[in-house]
Amino acid sequence: MRKNFEIPRNHKDIGLRSLAVMFKDEFIPFTGLNLPKVKDVIETNVPIIEVKDRGMDLNFLLEDGTIAHIEFESDTLKENDLTRFAHYDLQLYEQRKQKIRRIIIFSSGVSHTTLKQLDIGSVKQQHDCIFLEHDFNGDETFSKIKGKIIQGQTFTNREKLEILLLPMMKTTQSNSSKRAYELTKTLEKYPQKEIAHYLIGAMVAVNYSQIKEPEKAKILEVLEMAKPFEDLYKKFELKGRQEGKREVALKLLIKGMDKETIAEITGLSEQEINELIPQKKSL
Repeated sequence: MRKNFEIPRNHKDIGLRSLAVMFKDEFIPFTGLNLPKVKDVIETNVPIIEVKDRGMDLNFLLEDGTIAHIEFESDTLKENDLTRFAHYDLQLYEQRKQKIRRIIIFSSGVSHTTLKQLDIGSVKQQHDCIFLEHDFNGDETFSKIKGKIIQGQTFTNREKLEILLLPMMKTTQSNSSKRAYELTKTLEKYPQKEIAHYLIGAMVAVNYSQIKEPEKAKILEVLEMAKPFEDLYKKFELKGRQEGKREVALKLLIKGMDKETIAEITGLSEQEINELIPQKKSL
């Protein structure tokens, strides 16, 4: 008897790690906030005794040495949400001693939140809010994605990020669950099947709690016919990390560092570093 395909239990963590690793250069520009560029992705599992079985969604180390702490929310903020975020930030600050910028991204259905800060006297919290309900047009984005597939064009990294967040965006033609299924059926027509299945899996993982039946079961049937999502995730995460190493190595080459030291720092082979030399000369 065939076992039904299931998204791994840590589905949201897998999807968010995918966002962090694969789209670290696109994520902050996507929000529209005027922040420094992302320098690196940092650990989200800070030890918190008071808040069990919860973890921070995304953390990016920015070029100015601050940390962008990203949280995704599907409802308006309550005081216990800000209390939980405060626990996260204080623990992270204790570990790294770096200032933290908090950004909260609200999915469709949330157009505002009245609780924008929490002042308990000794600590005053503040954050930026991004509302996918009115800041991003899901119908236009979906139409653009369909058009690129029809024309046989490849997706940019920005467009791949939009695909993962599309079910959270505002739509007048559908709802989050139906949009996720429509997107799945559309991506099945994408010629690069491995990328298509990876995007479907990551999209479902990020939006798992928002996608309802019967659409969820239909999407999982599609993934059941593909290579298991977690295997695909690992492959693309490895690719993302490798590309990050190459970026670091190229910058060190430009600064004149010798290849042996670069290899020691990045873990790249001498041959891989030699392949970067033509890029150095063209810059």
